[in-house]
Parts: sequence; C-alpha cells; structure tokens
Amino acid sequence: MRLRSFMLIFFCSIFCTISICQNTYANEVSLPISVKNCLDELILIEETLADFDNYSYFEKNELVNWQNEEQYDLYMLYDDNYIGYLIWDNYSNFIYEISRGIPVYMEYNDIDVDYIYDNGNYYIQENNNIYALDEYGNIINNVDSFGVSTRGIIGGVDHQLQGSYYCIPTALANVLYYWSNNGYSALNYKSSFQAMQTDITALFYGQQTNNNIVPRVVRNYVASCSSQITANAYVHWVSSAEYVKAEIDAGRPCMVGFAAGEGSYSTIEGHMTMCFGYIQTSSYCMLVLGDGHQTYDVYRVWNPAYNDCVISIVIS
Repeated sequence: MRLRSFMLIFFCSIFCTISICQNTYANEVSLPISVKNCLDELILIEETLADFDNYSYFEKNELVNWQNEEQYDLYMLYDDNYIGYLIWDNYSNFIYEISRGIPVYMEYNDIDVDYIYDNGNYYIQENNNIYALDEYGNIINNVDSFGVSTRGIIGGVDHQLQGSYYCIPTALANVLYYWSNNGYSALNYKSSFQAMQTDITALFYGQQTNNNIVPRVVRNYVASCSSQITANAYVHWVSSAEYVKAEIDAGRPCMVGFAAGEGSYSTIEGHMTMCFGYIQTSSYCMLVLGDGHQTYDVYRVWNPAYNDCVISIVIS
C-alpha cells in the first residue's frame, strides 16, 4: 500500500535535509510536551489523525542534518499495534512530517549504509554512491533519471583549513592536496599541506583574489613538483551547476565560487571553496564542499544569484 503522508513544511530556509542515525531506539511513554501540543493542534486540523493521540508508547530515533547536528527526532507511535510516525524539528519546534507508514529507509536499518531524507525523497549512500528509493523502499536502478550523480560524492577528501591564507589559494591547495593523496604524491613532495598552501600562494604574486590566474598557478605549481604530471585548469564564469556536475561525474574535484550576497558566505566579500560532490533533487542542486572553514563536509545549495564561478582542474 502506498504510504499516506501529510507533509508539514514550514521552511526557515529553502530546503530541509536529514540523514538517519541507526540503532538509537529506546521505548518511551510520554511525548515531550512541545511535541504533544503540536500533535494536538494538528489533530484539530486533520481529524483523520486522531488515533495518533491514542499511543501508549513510542520509539525514538535521533536524526541529524548535514552538519551532523541532532536537529530532528523520529517518533514511531504504538498502542497494541503500530500507529505511525512523526518527525519533529528541534530547531523550529514543529512537526515536519507525519505518516501512518513505516519510513522506507527502515528496510535498511541493519545494513552499513547512510540514510538520507530530503523533502519526502529517500536515498541510500553506500561507498560514496547515492541511490534513490521508491515509496516501497526499493532501490531505483536508474538513479540518473532522478538527477543523482552515479558517482555521488568523491571519496578520499581530507579537509584542510584556510587559516590566515586567502580562500582561492586554499581551495586550489585543497584540490591539489586531494590529488596528492590519490595517485599523484609528487604534488605534495614536502609532505605538508601548509607547505603546499605557502608555495601556491607565492605563485599568485600578490593577486590571491583573482580567479582568472588560477590556470597559470596550477600549471606552474605542478611543473615545480614533477615533470611527469600534466595539469590544466579552466575558469568558467557561469550561472549553471552543470559544469560542477560534469566535473564530479568525471571524478574530479573542482573549485566553486560564492560571490558576496544574501544567503552566500558573506554579504561583503566572496568566498572560494573546493567542491567534491553534489546531490540533485527535483528542485535544487546541493553541493558538497570543503570550504576551508570546517574539517567536515559542508552542504550548500547551488544558487545562481551568487554561485558565479566554477574552476575545473585536470591532472594526468
């Protein structure tokens, strides 16, 4: 039977995405008062949900957002039998989703994969590949029809911080550092990311905020490391995420710029990042970034209002 689900979406931002922490269930008797009050208000609006108030106990599962913060709680409600589930947003204090069905990703609860929930769409991430699930929990073979990269997120990325350096040399250093750890060790012949950062910065000759000279810096830096490695870079001043997706699908991390503006990293100055993955949904493209500010993956939605530059880097 197809899941009957009431989606209650009160956006504080343009998207809401969560991944599932497995095996964190614990039986409880009473819902937190804030959750209970919201459920009661919902039942007044939608009388067909009245049996949700007849629960005698529930199982709770903590859910995290893309920043690995425990933003959501999944409550599975029972009386003598299973009633249904609801997802509670701890940040905004509302019920994001309520359904009589069982979340389809629970079919994979005992398997070593990551579970992603995104606006009513379900995905599994395994070995850096992302697969879409249908409403019955089946893996959809042709994930490209959903716009999800067949490669998903490129593995082997070791995030390095910007520190006191400029963002463009740092993003470039992070891309080349990735390649130094994945088949081209000569690019880090000094065995130090900070040394790479310093040497790459020096090759900008005081123009560390100029995207257009990145190709020259790439060629000069790689040439200084090894005569056996060739490198090319291309600057695309574009407002389309297709350039990013093409690079990730080819297995190449790239650089993505964020111009200054509302919703960007700053309203005062731009920022350059390393991009090594994307997740395409029906309504937006989410980038997976190393932004030089965090040591974990950062997820941000592509927005043509400020994502104005993509720099592709080809190493061979």
